[in-house]
Amino acid sequence: MNGLERVGGRMSGRQNRLFVLALLSILAAVGPGCRRAALVVTSRRYVRTDALLPLHPLWPQVAALDRAVLTLGAPRAGALEFAFPTQALPKPFTPPQVVPATLARSRQRRVEEDAQRYVAQLAEYLQARNEEALRREERAERKKTDAQFAQEVAAREEALRQEAARRAQEFDRRIRLLGFREIALRSQVKNYIDQPKADAQAQQQQVLAEISRLTAERDNLASDARPQAERELEARRRDLEAALKTRLAARQQELSRALNDRIAHEQARLANDSAPIPSLESMSLPPGPRNATPLLLPAPSPAQPVNPQAQLDAFVAKQRPVWAAQRARLVDAIRVDIMNAVAQVARRDGWQLVAQGTPGAADATEIVQEPLRKQWRQGVSP
Repeated sequence: MNGLERVGGRMSGRQNRLFVLALLSILAAVGPGCRRAALVVTSRRYVRTDALLPLHPLWPQVAALDRAVLTLGAPRAGALEFAFPTQALPKPFTPPQVVPATLARSRQRRVEEDAQRYVAQLAEYLQARNEEALRREERAERKKTDAQFAQEVAAREEALRQEAARRAQEFDRRIRLLGFREIALRSQVKNYIDQPKADAQAQQQQVLAEISRLTAERDNLASDARPQAERELEARRRDLEAALKTRLAARQQELSRALNDRIAHEQARLANDSAPIPSLESMSLPPGPRNATPLLLPAPSPAQPVNPQAQLDAFVAKQRPVWAAQRARLVDAIRVDIMNAVAQVARRDGWQLVAQGTPGAADATEIVQEPLRKQWRQGVSP
């Protein structure tokens, strides 16, 4: 305050007030910043992982593994020895040298069934082949018949056209003559009077009517002659169709006879082939391979005493490293999970997790036990 008073003594009143306001503004701005900086500083704490291991949900598995190892490794008093007697092996099996007689009838029945199946399949195949061949021949014959009928229709159409042209010429000649007659009658109508004129007019009308009739008939001759040719050759078409059906029926009968002959031939061949087969009773089995070696069965060994405790100790000694490695992996996984959970609690509560032995760090093992219990209790499914 002495410094402020000395400075204020050298300043005027207005300058003093401005200086005080500026100083208060600086203090107001610096004060909250100092408080926020003080809040940023956090405490450092550590946890003892070994003390938190029993709290983890997987720790009962480690405890169960330890109990199993202790139980299996503990010696048992009064261990007994057992001796299991062995029995003699059965005699080697000697196969029969001939085929049993009971297989003769079943073999004959299978041969007959195979023959019948083969004949049925052959008949089905030949029938399908004959039907396909008959369809092909029918298409070819029908195409040939249609071509023959079309050729005859074209020839008849050409004959009708020539006949129509000849008749048209005759009609033209008659129409031309009647035209001359009409011209003469037209002159008479102009020159005659009274009854002769009336007669000339009547004759002129008759001539014109005849010319019209002849012209109409001549024009009808110029129409298409193909329908008339087809109508005239309708009977010929029916004859061709009947001849085609007759040829196809004969071809079908020929194919059927060939099919029946083939089936009969195959049946006779199968009957001849199966007749000379000797009976099964007289047939011997084929000899075995020349390079085959007989199978020698081991002789039964005498009963040996068995010590269950020795076998159990050997098993435990062999499995102990495996169990130790399994326990170490499980404990490491639990430690990692505990450290992750403690780190979450530290971030939530606002303190820093450090390693055990860090100078100035506090022990937070008791603090995190209850949050960890709640967290793992929520993670366990009901």
